[in-house]
Amino acid sequence: MTNEKNQKRILKILYFAISVSVILLGLLIVFDDRLGVVGEPFIDHLMVMNIAISRQLYGVEGYAGLEQILTALKQIPNVSTIDLVTIDDYTKYLSEINAALFKASYLKIINFDHLHGYINEQTYVYFVVLSFQLFGIKTQSISLFWFLIFGFSSFIFLVSYRNKISQLILLWCLVNSIIFIVICNPAVGAQLLSIYNYRFIPILGIIPFFHILLASRQTKITFSQWFLIFLQTAPLLFVFLARGSSLWMLIALFISSTIMLCIYLWRFRGWSLSKKIFSYRIFKVIFVYFRIPLLVSLLFFLVKYVPHQELHKEYSKEIWTQTHVLWHPLFIGVVSDPKLRSDFVCSKTSLSDKLKGFYHIPECDSEISFYKRFVQGIRNEPADMNGFHAAVKYLRENGSTDQIGTDIVKEGHFNIKWQFYDTTLRNVYFDLLRKRPIDVGYMYLFIKPIRFFMNVLSYVQFFIKSIYQSPNILFIILTVFSLHLFILVKLFHLSILLERKVESELRIFAKMILLSFIVSMIPSILFYSQRHTVADSATVLVALCIFLSIFLIKKSLKKRIPIGTC
Repeated sequence: MTNEKNQKRILKILYFAISVSVILLGLLIVFDDRLGVVGEPFIDHLMVMNIAISRQLYGVEGYAGLEQILTALKQIPNVSTIDLVTIDDYTKYLSEINAALFKASYLKIINFDHLHGYINEQTYVYFVVLSFQLFGIKTQSISLFWFLIFGFSSFIFLVSYRNKISQLILLWCLVNSIIFIVICNPAVGAQLLSIYNYRFIPILGIIPFFHILLASRQTKITFSQWFLIFLQTAPLLFVFLARGSSLWMLIALFISSTIMLCIYLWRFRGWSLSKKIFSYRIFKVIFVYFRIPLLVSLLFFLVKYVPHQELHKEYSKEIWTQTHVLWHPLFIGVVSDPKLRSDFVCSKTSLSDKLKGFYHIPECDSEISFYKRFVQGIRNEPADMNGFHAAVKYLRENGSTDQIGTDIVKEGHFNIKWQFYDTTLRNVYFDLLRKRPIDVGYMYLFIKPIRFFMNVLSYVQFFIKSIYQSPNILFIILTVFSLHLFILVKLFHLSILLERKVESELRIFAKMILLSFIVSMIPSILFYSQRHTVADSATVLVALCIFLSIFLIKKSLKKRIPIGTC
């Protein structure tokens, strides 16, 4: 058994390793200009920044933005229309963005009545507003606030499990996996780029999620531990509210608690509980295992549905929505299959609508070989126009002349009646399920999982590409890798990983990470997966690989390092 002195030594080493890794991530964020540029959806991010500027400098309340400022910001070249090859290209582009933000801060506003809203989760708007208020009006302020949230959750985790070797090893692996994904980020392309892109926000939930997941395994929780859990819940709730697809973490909490309850009943109570199934003790056990997931759920619904500060009257217009639409991503994800697209999107009859940019999608080829269908199903990217066209087709086939487009036109925005459109697409989706259940099952059970794994595994390529583009980050990579090897060898040298309790806990944690990765597939299977939407899943997979490396190295070094030597 490992003595107390060795445990204290390894705890100090883990404190050092975790702290250095967090600092290295901070340096990476500060000095890599690629992480500060505005990615896609480009206009969406400009709208949020404009709302923050309008609120902070021009006194516009209700989280609406001045159109005059947005027009000025649109002078920034769209990231998808320019070539960013070298680090100098990124640095120059970042300077252009910040110069435009600075100029927008000193405009003479002519009309305070020309405003715009925002079409996604309002919580992300609050995030950017607070970033600018704390650190100034520049994109690096949002990156810095992102890092502060990350550092806060890492610190809370470290304090909560400061005397637990296994838990700190898990934290160390999680931090390193996040470093890996942040390095990959710029190479993913224009659809991601910055760490403050709202598609990348779920990464901030990884450490709070695992902290709370570990806490849910504890039957006894002290007051100080409850306090730290509440603190850790704050960044997790922010992630849930800023990016709805991150709710897979909440699902994973419930699944994990269910598994732990079943294990308890199997090992200690048995399954012969028919006479006592409604006993007080059984309900108490169930409460113990589900209290934390239930608490997180309660706080989430309270924060989400309790009335907040009143939004500007601009949001009463039908072209704005305060959260992501549901049926749109569900539908466009499944009609990437060419046969389903042919039947539910393409149309023999020419279609038109008030929606700006709407175009007719003619009849598609419905006779397609299995191989071609398989390849296209995986390669076809989900397209917004598939949803728009399917909704208009459904309306016309059912004798309706209603338009999904509206007469309200805002330059650079879809003039779409979001609620009406999404309700229409819901009807199309259920029609599709009813008429083509086998084809839908083929997509959900076969094509979408394959596409998901291809997108996740592509992060290896992005990692290599990012290093090639910016050789300076090799220093950070080599430092992290050297720390990794040093700590593993030290763990073995002090016999930490040979201690039965630690080894058993690490195996349980590895299973928890695997379960989390599997559950993280849910949004990609239900909706759609693209390389810029699976960063959180890729992070969990990298953490699992790092964790498994511990066991692989243990197996190779177990016979080489004398047990109990220092």
